Amino acid sequence: DPSGTPDPSGTPDPSGTPNTNTNTADMARVQALRAAIGRGSTNVTGSPTAISIHRGVGESQTMINIQTGDSSVRWSDAGVAPVASGTRGFHGFRLARVRGGVGETAWIWTDIEPTLYRPFAEVYTLDYDTDRDDTDDALSVASHHLGLISNIARHPDDMREDDDESVNPVDRGILGQDRQFDQGHMISARFDGAYGIYICISAICTINMDSTRLTEVSGWAFMPRDETGAGDGTRSPRVPVPDADYRYFGLWLRGPDSAADGDFDIRTFAGGTQPYSGDVTVLTGRATYISPAGGKYVKDMGDSGARAGLFTAKVTLHADFGTSPQITGSMQEFRDGSRDLGWRLNFRGTPFTGTKFSGTTFGTTYATRDGQSGFSGSLDNLGRYSGRFYGGDDGEYPNGVAGTFSGRFDDGLVIGGFGGIKTITQP
Repeated sequence: DPSGTPDPSGTPDPSGTPNTNTNTADMARVQALRAAIGRGSTNVTGSPTAISIHRGVGESQTMINIQTGDSSVRWSDAGVAPVASGTRGFHGFRLARVRGGVGETAWIWTDIEPTLYRPFAEVYTLDYDTDRDDTDDALSVASHHLGLISNIARHPDDMREDDDESVNPVDRGILGQDRQFDQGHMISARFDGAYGIYICISAICTINMDSTRLTEVSGWAFMPRDETGAGDGTRSPRVPVPDADYRYFGLWLRGPDSAADGDFDIRTFAGGTQPYSGDVTVLTGRATYISPAGGKYVKDMGDSGARAGLFTAKVTLHADFGTSPQITGSMQEFRDGSRDLGWRLNFRGTPFTGTKFSGTTFGTTYATRDGQSGFSGSLDNLGRYSGRFYGGDDGEYPNGVAGTFSGRFDDGLVIGGFGGIKTITQP
């Protein structure tokens, strides 16, 4: 679903959780949200099972596909999601839908970067010399390239009338026909989005098509060619390359559900496109990861009741590799907009094997007690965190992390996800 376009339905945030409580109905919603956060992440009908993300060129819209098992109900763009200050690369989205009369909201944060144009020869290895000058300037086209060939039928560069059979070095294939060409024949078309010329390098070359698509090509080589001089226009020899190494995290919220006494369901999620595949046991030293975090919270406000809302925070994780690998860290700067929630969530050190890790959290609250100010918390303020490493080759530190967490404080609860990139390494 497109997250970069205005929501035509005007669907409001269906979570129904105000930031302050002024009446009994609001308080009931906050208490229902508190109960849902206390239960933790649940995999119920309609919650996300998989997420894929694609970002267009430059500032073009980001496409987010949420698989839930009920794809007939579409998500609508409901605005951006805030990102903690001091973190880089991540941006957030808020999607909404109504299913079975109950509102759902998904907040998703990701560090996916825009699709970039790269020179053809940086993406594909040129392996054929078309003009015999001892320099390869074309790519031999094989059967496994079939899905990358486009615009070969009725390409806009071919301006001839259908009955014009005059000699022309730029020709076209015609859908629904099988055609053969002699050596040296050239056809203007594209390969993986790059503009160029297909040249017949065999005695006979074929282009076979059914009514909708290419079914076979043989005997051709593709020469990228720039017809604009700009290198990134509609006739560019550059290949659009989407970001293939990104992470994401987020939270799905369903409710309030009037049929279930105003109850909520929550699911947290985190993932990435390139789980770290190296051997962490051969690494030594420390890698530090700075990560934004986000999720839902409920905070007790004493005599004024309780407050619920969406928070952002900043996570610092330290991964110590070697014979006894361990990860530890903390989450600070909990904020709801400009409001400082006054919390710190400690990620207690836990050993990890392979690329995954999990441990406990301990929540503390900033307060003044007995004339002393600082963070303190009850011993039962325990929650959980889990995650894994992403990106990087064997023998290198992982490039990033992503995971989910829950936390308890003397005066509240939180649940959400985090994701970040490697910022510092210490051998």
